[in-house]
This record gives sequence, structure tokens and C-alpha cells, in this order.
Amino acid sequence: MNRTIAESKLLIFDLGNVIIDIDMQATLDAFRALGISGVEQHVTQSHSVGGIFTLFEQGKISPDEFCNHLRQIANINATNQQIILAWNAMLGSISASTVRLIERLKQQHTVVLLSNTNKIHFDSFDSKAQGYSSLSELFDKTWYSHEMHLSKPDKKIFEEVLSYHKTEPQQTSFFDDSEANIRAAQELGINSFLVSKDKGGINQWF
Repeated sequence: MNRTIAESKLLIFDLGNVIIDIDMQATLDAFRALGISGVEQHVTQSHSVGGIFTLFEQGKISPDEFCNHLRQIANINATNQQIILAWNAMLGSISASTVRLIERLKQQHTVVLLSNTNKIHFDSFDSKAQGYSSLSELFDKTWYSHEMHLSKPDKKIFEEVLSYHKTEPQQTSFFDDSEANIRAAQELGINSFLVSKDKGGINQWF
């Protein structure tokens, strides 16, 4: 393990492509099957770049409003359930080895989850960690953008987490697959580590 990580009091993990596998193409394909095209212009690997998707992951609109917006822009008659299934198609699994890693790290560190996400995804992924009914049981604390009304890379979201855990940036290590999020955390003095699926995912750092 990297020495800086080993000496950190607080470890902050992103969710998508760090803890849980994400297949964005699966959602894009599912949306196209419903007649919703061009979504890739708005949705990225970190789930959103603006507009309705940002509002949704910051909890500023409801799942019903999200579904209604997609129906309107695509002029389709898909049901909420059809849209929800398509939106959740990107969500993969949480490996048993990842669960064991978090359990092991909790023996020496405070380990928390910090995710840009939304209510629809939350309802689907929260019970995906084998042996746990909720990710809140696996981690010492879970932080979700749709509950905080903030999202990465806004520095305020990191500051809120650090303040709650009474931990200095230099005592913290952060793991994310987004370069923008990594840069924001680094600018606050947080030890930050980019996670790449091509380099073994989170295991590259442990």
C-alpha cells in the first residue's frame, strides 16, 4: 500500500468504477431502444455534465420530474418503470474482493463513500454489496450528492465531508475515476488517487 494512504486517517471512495462497475453504454443502448437518442451528449461516465442530469444528481428534481423530462425531450410514451430500468442498466456489480478490501481498511481507517448519484440509482445499488443490506453498513459513512444537494467537483462537497469527520486534508486520501474530481480534491490539499479500470481499478492502489 502507498505510504501516504497507509498513514491517512480518512479514506474517501467514489462509487462508480471504483466500488461498483459501470457500463454507460448499456444505458445509452437502453435509452435508444426506448426512442431516446442523443443522451450521450448530456451523460458522461460521472453521470452528468449539466442541465437535467446535474439537477437530478443534486436532488433538486424528483425521479418523476426526471422521467417526465426525458419523455418530453424524446416525445415518447415510455412508462416511468421503462425509463428507470434503462437508467439503471449501467449499474453493474460490487465484487466480493472490493467488499473485503473495505472491511480490511476499516480496521485502520475511517472509510467513507462520496458519490455523485441520484435517487433512482441509489434505490438500485444500495443493496448490491454481498453480505450487507445497505452500503451504509459497509462504510463508516455514506455521502450522496442527491442528499447533500452538492456534487463533485465542487470543493464545497469535500469541505463538508472533511468538516464532519474533523479531518485535515493532509490526513485524507481520496479515490475517484474522474480527473476533474481528483484535481478539485488536490487543490484542497487532499491526497488524491486516480482509479483506472485499465490499471486494475481500485486494486492498483492497494
